[in-house]
Amino acid sequence: MNIKELFVEDRAVSPVIGVILMVAITVILAAVIGTFVIGLGDDIGDSTPNAQLTITENASSTSSEVQFDLKHDGGDNIDTSELTILINGTAVDADEPFNRETISAGETTTYNTSDTSEDPGDGSEVELQIRHDPSNSIILTDEVVVTDSS
Repeated sequence: MNIKELFVEDRAVSPVIGVILMVAITVILAAVIGTFVIGLGDDIGDSTPNAQLTITENASSTSSEVQFDLKHDGGDNIDTSELTILINGTAVDADEPFNRETISAGETTTYNTSDTSEDPGDGSEVELQIRHDPSNSIILTDEVVVTDSS
């Protein structure tokens, strides 16, 4: 084998590199277009808060005024103005349902049904849900039995 022949070789590697670059550009374009077509880019700003919540009936509840305690056991801080209460699947219309503006880990806020038209009544079992409005996600579902402590 002659070393001079290696340097005067007419074949080049550029067609192979060109094909690899065209395939890479096509894959990247397909991924970007696919993301927008599927709609994954639409909901980037409205993520559901990651929080561990528990709900219990407040000891000061009566049959006409039911209070629930929402305890934040850990995770993201939650702005209570972004939450909607659903009792048995029906959204409750209340001006200020919680006694706090935000709830952080370790804190408890109280929800009072006397602010609403919903009156579950003594001994009834209600399904209580909390919906995070910006993401339209249910972040807590629990069933609570209403008891009259008066």
